[in-house]
Amino acid sequence: SNNSVTVTDPGSAWQITGGGVLRFGWETSGVNRLVISNGGMVANGDCPIGYVSGANSNSVLVTGAGSIWSNSGALGVGAGTNHLNTLTVVDGGRLYSGGAASFIGKGGSNNSVLVSGGNATWNAGGQMLIVGGAGGTNNLLCIDGQGVEGGAIVTNVSGLVVGTNGGANFNNLIVTNGGKLFSTAGAYVG
Repeated sequence: SNNSVTVTDPGSAWQITGGGVLRFGWETSGVNRLVISNGGMVANGDCPIGYVSGANSNSVLVTGAGSIWSNSGALGVGAGTNHLNTLTVVDGGRLYSGGAASFIGKGGSNNSVLVSGGNATWNAGGQMLIVGGAGGTNNLLCIDGQGVEGGAIVTNVSGLVVGTNGGANFNNLIVTNGGKLFSTAGAYVG
């Protein structure tokens, strides 16, 4: 636990080529951290943030204009039955994801994604976004524009699900202070 990776400043990049998976908080007890800041860039295939049992309290922060995290595959925040994993995109940071679907709390609890501040963006790649999979409780997606022009945006979501399958309770989607969510297909709550 307590491992960290920082990619910072313009021109700094970590690329996992060939669609390679970035396993973050894969087999440890948690509290691992990835920071992409001040114009840094990370690119990879799939990424589970917290996967095996006990991989809790892992975090990723994408912050600052020009900072990019690009997942060509699926993104999972609390991808297994684990808890308290977080992803934060703020102050002009940009997140891209693809794959079949992205999860916040696939089966665990208290996992969260915050997209906040001016020009903070999550482009979901035209894929489904699920907040609270089977058994997932108290998971959160918050899009907070902070009242600024060009505030936080989550876009290109093909379908949105808040709480799916048995035992998915108390999951939340909050869009506030001028934040925006754009989806191109149906939405399902409960």
